[in-house]
Amino acid sequence: MSCDPQYNLQFSDDFNKVDYITEFERNLKVFLDYSLFKMGAYENINADDDKCVDLATLTRYVPPTGTSLSITYKNKIFVGKRQDWVWENDPEVSGTNVPPSVYINDSLEDSGNYEVDYPGGRVIFDSTVATSAAVTADYTFRIVQTHIVNQANWWKTIERDVYSEGYEFDTTIERILAEHRVQLPSIIIHTYPSIRSEPYCLGTKARWFYNDVDFIICARTSQMKNKLVSILSLQHNLFITLFNSDDISQFPINCSGALASSDNYPDLVDTYPWKCVEVSDVGVGNIDFGCRDLYFAKVRLTFKIFHPIKL
Repeated sequence: MSCDPQYNLQFSDDFNKVDYITEFERNLKVFLDYSLFKMGAYENINADDDKCVDLATLTRYVPPTGTSLSITYKNKIFVGKRQDWVWENDPEVSGTNVPPSVYINDSLEDSGNYEVDYPGGRVIFDSTVATSAAVTADYTFRIVQTHIVNQANWWKTIERDVYSEGYEFDTTIERILAEHRVQLPSIIIHTYPSIRSEPYCLGTKARWFYNDVDFIICARTSQMKNKLVSILSLQHNLFITLFNSDDISQFPINCSGALASSDNYPDLVDTYPWKCVEVSDVGVGNIDFGCRDLYFAKVRLTFKIFHPIKL
């Protein structure tokens, strides 16, 4: 057997490209958010509805004193009691408050005077708002939040068994940022490296790879936990098309949470197609973290993914 010297790692020629696992997780979150939205897992909040007054009222965020935030954003940031506002404006879904409408003292504010942070459920005004002014909004929020495991700080507190009611939205909301608030039910996406692979065919190095992904469900009621388990556990043989982040110059939501483009999930996969994956196996189990009044479950989906590696 001859051995030709090799000077490079094979099949990986650009260190700056988004790695496969990160790309896969990002796709799963966008897909899950869009699919749950299309299923009706959202709620409309209207400022003129007496039943929605509390949720429609935005709370003035008070930046910590002595910081640049206290100077730059004083009386400019207003936070809703529900985060993760829906940004997808899908023609097949009608009746949503997308984009949100914002009111100061019941008068509709021009959308050019503020920016919406959709994931954070916040409105950031260009100019200061009078301390006596009341700010309300019509918006639509996701009933089910999805998180990638290493991006959910509150989930880490549960894993460490230090969860308490203090992590929730409470009377100190004016100082609590979105990433530190808990909104349930939630689905945590935890992707594992490929557990096994098998050859695709003779004459090529192409292979099928199998990845396990845990969808960890956290809910306040057993009914909601069971509903989400039922939805996810029925996805055997589901095919999902993934988009390629390296080809996307601007994601729909930018780093500040504002809407940067009108592309929904179908637009991304149509314009920037990457791979097609199949759910080849499904497993379900309960989790007990010993948290009071919280219900957990885990649905493990095994994805079959084709890697077209040529000789």
